[in-house]
Amino acid sequence: MSAQLPLQPLPLPLRCMYSDYDLSSPWRRTVNCVLLQALSLRVREAFNSDFDGVFRLKGTTVDRIAEQNTRLREIATELRHMGSPLKADDERLLQPLSHPEESPEGSLVVTDAEVALERYVSPEERARLAAEAEEETRRAAAAAKDNVFEKALKQMMNGELASKDAAREVWTLEKPEWIAAGPTKWSEEQKKLAVQWAAEQKKLDDERTKRRQALEGEVRD
Repeated sequence: MSAQLPLQPLPLPLRCMYSDYDLSSPWRRTVNCVLLQALSLRVREAFNSDFDGVFRLKGTTVDRIAEQNTRLREIATELRHMGSPLKADDERLLQPLSHPEESPEGSLVVTDAEVALERYVSPEERARLAAEAEEETRRAAAAAKDNVFEKALKQMMNGELASKDAAREVWTLEKPEWIAAGPTKWSEEQKKLAVQWAAEQKKLDDERTKRRQALEGEVRD
């Protein structure tokens, strides 16, 4: 014999309502109308509570997706520097969309795009905005004049603190010029240095392979 699930008690408005066969008097019909309105209010409140919970869950999920997108961009950049770019499908980012009806209060906000007429600005407001713009320009000019390092950096590297190949250089040792001459022209000291250089480069290659595999595994997960 299978176990029976316990019956859920009816909401109070339904328990207090008269049967359809007992609505002979206007009073009873009025009571049923009031109870139905109370039941409808409870249903709407329950729906709103469930909707708010789902809406908060979506917000949390969207934030997590944004973090994962940021991490995916970092991985893709690092793998490109290693010479092992991601596939197009792996690098494609997920962009969650939102529906205007998810935020009903947004219908009460009037945006500038919805206003067909040009906004009126009083002469006093124009003067204030012009003074603020002039002050902002003066502060920016003073900051640019004082920050000599930033100015020089922008001239040399377009504002970047490192070159675009900086990540690649981490995995590659600078090859001495004398190596190109060939082993037959190396001195004994150079032969030892060549062996040491090859060992260090192999170590970096192994580390790069492990790092690449770890990054690719992170993308697959």
